[in-house]
Amino acid sequence: MSRATAVTILLLACRLLPAAAAQDPPAAPPPHSAAAGLAVPAGHKAIMQLETPLHTRTSHEGDRVEFTTAADVVVDGRVAIPNQSTVSAIVTKCKRAGRLFGRAEIRMKFEESRLADGSLLPLQASITRVGFDLVDPAKEGDPKIQGETGAGGDVGAVAKGGAQGAIIGLIYGGPRGAMYGSATGAAITAVGMLLSRGPDLDLPQSTMFEAAFDRPLEVPGEVVQRTAQVAASAPGAAGAPPIRRIIQLPQDAADPEAAQRPRPVLKKREATAAEKAEPPVETAAAADPSLTAANAENPAAADPEATLTLSVKVGMVQVDAVVRDKAGRIIETLTRDDFRVFEDDVQQEIQSFSLDELPLALALVIDRSGSVAPYISELRRIATRALAQLKAEDEVALFSFASDVQRVEDLTADRARIADGLSRIRPGGGTNIVDALHDSITYLALAAPNRRHVVILVSDNQATVQPQAGEGETIRAALESDTVVYSIKTAGERQLLALQLPSLLGGTGSAAKITRETGGEVINASGIASLDGALASVITRLRMRYTLGYYPTSAAQGGAFHAITVRLAEEHGKPNDDYFMHARRGYYATAGRTR
Repeated sequence: MSRATAVTILLLACRLLPAAAAQDPPAAPPPHSAAAGLAVPAGHKAIMQLETPLHTRTSHEGDRVEFTTAADVVVDGRVAIPNQSTVSAIVTKCKRAGRLFGRAEIRMKFEESRLADGSLLPLQASITRVGFDLVDPAKEGDPKIQGETGAGGDVGAVAKGGAQGAIIGLIYGGPRGAMYGSATGAAITAVGMLLSRGPDLDLPQSTMFEAAFDRPLEVPGEVVQRTAQVAASAPGAAGAPPIRRIIQLPQDAADPEAAQRPRPVLKKREATAAEKAEPPVETAAAADPSLTAANAENPAAADPEATLTLSVKVGMVQVDAVVRDKAGRIIETLTRDDFRVFEDDVQQEIQSFSLDELPLALALVIDRSGSVAPYISELRRIATRALAQLKAEDEVALFSFASDVQRVEDLTADRARIADGLSRIRPGGGTNIVDALHDSITYLALAAPNRRHVVILVSDNQATVQPQAGEGETIRAALESDTVVYSIKTAGERQLLALQLPSLLGGTGSAAKITRETGGEVINASGIASLDGALASVITRLRMRYTLGYYPTSAAQGGAFHAITVRLAEEHGKPNDDYFMHARRGYYATAGRTR
């Protein structure tokens, strides 16, 4: 290239550079505007707590039902429906269980959600989960929530009654007596099945529900803006864990004063020791990097045009676990490295590990029916000595039951109150085991949410009363609240066939199954002398429960159910073959709830 050509190119470049510099730079994508609405997509999940108790004996078609959201419904880092919003529904079907066939059933249809600012949003959603149990979608109509299966049409129950009658007849009348006894036992069982319904469906207040949006929900921009303002001015909004709100100010290039508008300068709150130990996980879609912890803690002075985004502070998830070998013996020599914890099929790092360090909330549930009467007089002395093994900070509540359930003493660390309560129990009546367990489990969950929950049942485990709560419902309540049930099975009194038949009619529940499913154990006490050792043995077993803690690796948006799986390292073999693991199955990521 000649010298003249090079000079020409240089001169041309010098002329073009000022023009290029005068052009505007590429426009950055605008941040969220408060005027922009939100669209909650179909299939998005929300979780809520039941405020209106439901029961198939007392609820009816057309009844109105209220829920409150248990966490923010978040879309693209912004709040569409805030926590503690009211959700209303209507019962579209309520059916009790049949005498021979059919399970109790409730169906509901959501209508609208009322936000904190008073806005009403039409809501079309379907229930996908009740507690920990998935709800099967219905082929037609609203998804149905079903109760437990009763003994209607159960040929096995009739056969049991016939077999028991045959045994008694054989003992007292030889072969002919066996024949008559079998027919009599089968007939009595069949008649009992015709006279009794299957278990009712009971959904108490605070039951957790998960729902999925059937159609996209459009949230107007002005509603999003008011939601941000209400959240900013709410008492205690300043840095209250576990949700922190960050104010993202809009940038308006057309407003020359926008750049000079002062950002809110907020008073910094000193973090607690627990908060310093918890790593925050950002889920904001586009948090402004110029916002520091000092000016993000309190949005009360926020600009009215502000848009609400989220920074979720994830708390530690704690899991209690009991491990047994193939023979059923508890393994108490494991270390942190022996365990593997998975949340939503993703392995988590175990960051805390202990054995019997968390305080206990223990419910002592005493059967006061006639069959356990011989034990009542000695129980005060035996229980007082056994409960003395607990730590000073552990609390105990006392329940007694026959046909009905009574809470004799609330949770207390005063062992003398429990002893006095035991002395006031008077024997007599039937045996309603499932309701006694259900009531005590529910009480512990509400009264002591941050403690380890244990129920110790003292009974002959021969249920003779049809419960209001179902067996599966009671198991679900125990798993949701991380409650383990232990059963001390007394010998009771020998009964004639006619008195034993009610326990064969189905629907009365199985103490052994509830105990097994919750990670507990049935310990036999054949007489008063062995009751002392049995109760002491249960207290000892409580010190063999491992507590594992982890911070979830993924910050899923609030309002989600997360499944938990706990197993041992591969060198220990396969679960349910080489060992048995008993641990909670998951949790709901609710706002402000300790997990």
